[in-house]
Amino acid sequence: MPRRLRNLAAEAVVEVTIRTIQGRFLLRPSDDVHEIVLGILARAQERTGIQLHAFVFMSNHYHLILTIPDGNALAKFECYLNTNLSKELGRLYGWKHQLWSRRYTAIPILDDLAMVDRLHYLLSHGCKEGLVARPQDWPGPSSLPAMLTGQPLRGFWFDRTAEHPNRRCGAPIDKYKYATQYEVQLTPLPCWDHLDTTAYRAKIRALVDQIEHETAETNRTNLAALIEARDPLRSRRDDLAARWQALAAFRG
Repeated sequence: MPRRLRNLAAEAVVEVTIRTIQGRFLLRPSDDVHEIVLGILARAQERTGIQLHAFVFMSNHYHLILTIPDGNALAKFECYLNTNLSKELGRLYGWKHQLWSRRYTAIPILDDLAMVDRLHYLLSHGCKEGLVARPQDWPGPSSLPAMLTGQPLRGFWFDRTAEHPNRRCGAPIDKYKYATQYEVQLTPLPCWDHLDTTAYRAKIRALVDQIEHETAETNRTNLAALIEARDPLRSRRDDLAARWQALAAFRG
């Protein structure tokens, strides 16, 4: 299958999406995943000059809204982000296979209305699936806390090269001895970059309130705890097989 062409203009605003192999929950929310994702995301941003406007990491995929200097910068950013996430999450879970199902998808956002629409879609994750009552309740890495309150988004970059000599000789290692803390830098959407901080946060709050209203009927049960308890190596295919087995047992 041929690869999609990516002729992205300089300073383009794009939405980036990528999914895990077989839909496995290798990005399942946890403290370890949170600090790994934010640390790598911030380091990738620092190395490539990408402007990050919003992001959310679900259990088996993530979405980003970015402004890119050019297509090459986006490719370097995604290569660094996805490669290092694959290494660290593989290490965390003992997953020795590929992490991602295919190359990332980058779709240009062409106007202000589309920009707000895509932000609305991104922020609705967790809520639109009926997993949490409010978008800000999603426990995975997300830009929403910082967008609403200015809360810093910090994670760690773990220098495994520096750790290696100690691991080879079997010496005990403090988890953070060779770790560097990074902070994700967010910038407002270009369509709202003329607003001051208070007005910008009011826009985000209005979107969040709209999402809560739209999904109130489907969010009667908070299933975030169920998501956190899932096996990260379990696939969507496994879930479907379990449902069929339960149905067959019920029919007797």
